[in-house]
Amino acid sequence: MAVDFIEILSHVECAHPLQVPGPRGRPVFVRCGSRDASYCAHCSKIVVGDWAAIIRSGVFDPPEGETYVWFFLTLTAPSFGLIHRVPRQGQQRCRCGGLHDSDDGDLRGVAIDPDSYDYEGQVCWNRDCGVLWDRTRRRLERLFGARASYAVVREWQARGALHHHSIIRVPSSTDIAPHEVARAAAAATASIAGRTLAWGTQVDCRPIPIDPVSSAHHIAYLSKMIGYSVKSIGSSAAAPISEHSHRLDAAAHRMRCKPGCRGRRNGCLAAAHRRYGARSSVVSVSRNWSFTGLTRTKQAEVRRRFVDSLPTIARDAGRLQRAQRLRRIFDSVNTSDRAPIV
Repeated sequence: MAVDFIEILSHVECAHPLQVPGPRGRPVFVRCGSRDASYCAHCSKIVVGDWAAIIRSGVFDPPEGETYVWFFLTLTAPSFGLIHRVPRQGQQRCRCGGLHDSDDGDLRGVAIDPDSYDYEGQVCWNRDCGVLWDRTRRRLERLFGARASYAVVREWQARGALHHHSIIRVPSSTDIAPHEVARAAAAATASIAGRTLAWGTQVDCRPIPIDPVSSAHHIAYLSKMIGYSVKSIGSSAAAPISEHSHRLDAAAHRMRCKPGCRGRRNGCLAAAHRRYGARSSVVSVSRNWSFTGLTRTKQAEVRRRFVDSLPTIARDAGRLQRAQRLRRIFDSVNTSDRAPIV
């Protein structure tokens, strides 16, 4: 692991810095790099900001003379059993027979009948939905003639299942209606280990108006999703959601994350066992998405050059102060018991 001491300590104060070997064997601290704001707000801002900039660069920076249209496509997970529907505002009749309002937030996404809910099916869905998205992407490329570019973010629903939001960009000469995009995406399937995966019934595709306000709104929505994590699900101590989360955890521990896996209790340390089965990256973009070729690697390089351009005296003084501050933080946190979320 290449370590740049100045880059490590610049700009942010990591809540859970990690100690790694540095130059000449001396230990240095590196940022945890978590995208989970509840774990490390500063690192999360960097991750979310980097990805937001990449997504923006595929919307606002087209080459002169080129015009495009954008679609906002939402693909949800199928049902694994009835869950409580709790509104954010007002009241709503639930399929459990009761009337829920915002005070019943500890029931949101919880199975009505836990004993019949398909927890195993849900964690396997989280594990394999990346393959289904790949099949969907191929169908869309056939529909658009391989002219489509995309940015996709995977969001956690309250029940602990992943669904997908994506911005799809095609040349303005493409004469395809949003309902055709939704129909093509909804028809995608994938067969994995004898199971057939398909999207849920709530498939939605809408055009994004070509104006800065509407485009910025959709980009901000996707950026907010990036900072979410599996720990955002079931974080309440309330009994219903806590029990739902516990059952999902148990199912994820038992599942096979890959051929040869025997589950977490038998020694598999794959992250999917800690994330309700999820193993896909939270955000991804097509190779030709960014008009300017922007990547997270290039953004990190910009930050390094900025720090290197600071006056030497100011940089050294700031580095010492930040190192002392991080030293105190590191000493107060038992990082061996809290692995960073990536």
